[in-house]
Order: sequence, then structure tokens, then C-alpha cells
Amino acid sequence: KRSGVSRRDFLAAGGIGLMGLPVAERLAEARRRGAHQNRSCILVLMNGGPSPWETFDPKPDAPREIRGPLRAISTAIPGIAFSESMPELAARADRLTTVRSLFHHAAPIHESGLQILQTGSVRQRDGLAESTGARVARELPSEWDVPSFVLINGGLHATGTSASVGDAGRCATLGSGPMVIGADGRNLKDGVATELAELTETMCDLQSESRETHDRYGDCPMGRMLLQSRQLVEQGVRFVTVNTFQRLEGERTWDAHGCPSSAPATVFDYQSWMGPQFDRAMSGLLDDLVQRGLWETTLVVCAGEIGRTPLINSGGGRDHWTTGFSALLAGGDAVCGEVIGATTSVGGEIADSPRPLEWIPERMAQFLGLSAPVPCGAELAAPQIGSSAGSV
Repeated sequence: KRSGVSRRDFLAAGGIGLMGLPVAERLAEARRRGAHQNRSCILVLMNGGPSPWETFDPKPDAPREIRGPLRAISTAIPGIAFSESMPELAARADRLTTVRSLFHHAAPIHESGLQILQTGSVRQRDGLAESTGARVARELPSEWDVPSFVLINGGLHATGTSASVGDAGRCATLGSGPMVIGADGRNLKDGVATELAELTETMCDLQSESRETHDRYGDCPMGRMLLQSRQLVEQGVRFVTVNTFQRLEGERTWDAHGCPSSAPATVFDYQSWMGPQFDRAMSGLLDDLVQRGLWETTLVVCAGEIGRTPLINSGGGRDHWTTGFSALLAGGDAVCGEVIGATTSVGGEIADSPRPLEWIPERMAQFLGLSAPVPCGAELAAPQIGSSAGSV
């Protein structure tokens, strides 16, 4: 005769909770309990720093050496244009908040901007602040024993210096093999970390998705990563960071300097492959969130850590610039069709409603209901970054 006590009740009574259940049961239980109804955030990190002229703030009336080779196209918002590299997002601009007036006063290098974008501040002498994802993991631990914070495409590296990029914090990662990054940025290999990493891999089963869904996101790395981000928030993960690129040096990324040895991408790469991948993948994510009832509970933020120079250099790229760059927000509490800020007629300088880069992590934290950030100890610190601003 059965006792009437289920295996789940037995495990819970023993303090094991869902961690003691097989993965399939655990994920089904998370769905049954409505894990997807909690607020969550997807930070699509356009690491390297995309050019506003080639994405969301084109300047068709500027001189050619500034406006670049790509055309401006109309969007769903009258009077607002995007670059021709983003046609699908242009058609959905009335569902986006477009920010065109970001800036920061830290050093014009990737690491300082990445620290601000992910932690809200540049490393101080007393240590590195927690990333927003780490704060989520600390303040909003999952009720369903799934990770609270997942980093897709592994930890970002080869950014130009050895300074921290601000992603420290206990999180599960995808894209570098199963591992968990600890608060000091090192891989953790204890039993719980291993199980957490394996669980995260299982949660992102791309083969379980239909052909139609894959086509919506695009058969490309960015498409697969953003599809994984949707799978994660649907199953209760509260914060997902997607590194659109895992490394910058020597790769064709948003860091388009036109320098063959270190940053070979040029402004033409926005039209030939970076733009099409991102445009389709992001549009697919937005449509999917609406279709699956996740739009109001999921805030999507697309942002880079730095802007680009107005003048195209001799290599066909743009160098670092810390004023007047762009970002997109969608879902959650983002206002559909809102355009925040403006740059001058040629770009590169802010004409209206400036927003410090710190505004991005503040918005994410506010949406998720986080408390004020807590600095980590000095042992987490990387070499201090200076405070000079300008271009590189």
C-alpha cells in the first residue's frame, strides 16, 4: 500500500528540494509553478561597442566621411530612422525604447565601459562592485533550483587589457563547456557547481524547438544564443547576459576599428554580417516573447560599452568614443515607441536628454526590484582603470 507521501514531498522534507529531482522533472515543476511569471531581464551585451551611424542613429545629411556607406531607412515611428543594416528592427521600432544619448566619463577602453554597464560603476580602490546578475543571484535566489544568473557565450576575454570587465559573480555559463564562474571570476568545480552547469546546458535544448522557431531567430550564433536566453527566462532564470562575442582581439566584432591585426571589422561588416545576424535574432526574440506571454515580465536591454568616433578612419572603421551612443530596451517596463535623447546633426555629441551609462544597470535593477548595489571585497579587484575620457 502506498503511504501517500510523494517523492517530491520526501525530498522537500529532507531539505533537498527540487535539486534532488531528475532534470526533466525539475524543469517541468518550474514550469508548473509558473516560474516564467517572475520578472526577468536579458542583457544582450553588444561587446566591442557598436556604431550608432551603422545601427540606430544614422546621419544621412552628414558628410560621407561621417555618415558612412550605409543608408538610413524609415522605421515604424514617423521621423525616426535606423541604418539599413537593421530592417526588421526598424519595422518593430514602435515596440522599442530607443536610447540615443548614452555617455560615460571613464577611460575610453572596453573594460571601463563594461564595468559600468554590468555593475553600475568603475572599479574603485576598495573593490569591484557586483554585477547586476550577481545581485540577482544573491537577492532573488530561484525558488525552483534553477540558476538565477546565466552568462551565455562564456566569460568575455581578450578585450585589450587585463582589467575586469565587470561580470564577476556566481553564475552558470553556456558556450565554454559546463562551468560556473565564482565571485572572483574563477571557475568553480565543486559538485553543486557542476550540477548547476549541467542543468543549465539541459535547459537550453535547441533540438526541442521547432524549425519555425529556429527560422525566426536565424540559423546563426546570435540567433541560437538569443533563443537560449528565451528558453532560460521561460524556465525561471531571472537574469541572462548574452555576450554577442566572446573575445574582441583579432575578431570581427562590434569593435570595428578596421585594423587587420587586432580589430579587423569595418563599417561594411555591419551590412554584410553583424547587422543581419543581430537584426534577425533580436526581432525573433521580441516576437517570441510576445507570442509566449513573456513580454511584460521580461525586460530586454541591448547595449554596448562604448561609442565610436564620428569620423571614419583610414582603415574603414571607427575608433572609441565615449559620448552619444545608442541602446535598445524592449518588453518589461520599457515604453513602446519611445525615443530617449538625441545627438547632433552629424552625431558624436549629445543634443538632448543625456543618459549616463550607469542608467542602464539602474533601469534593470529597478525593474527587478533589487536593493542598492553592494561592493565586493578588494580581493576581487583587477588593476585600476584611470578616469580620463576621450577616444582611442
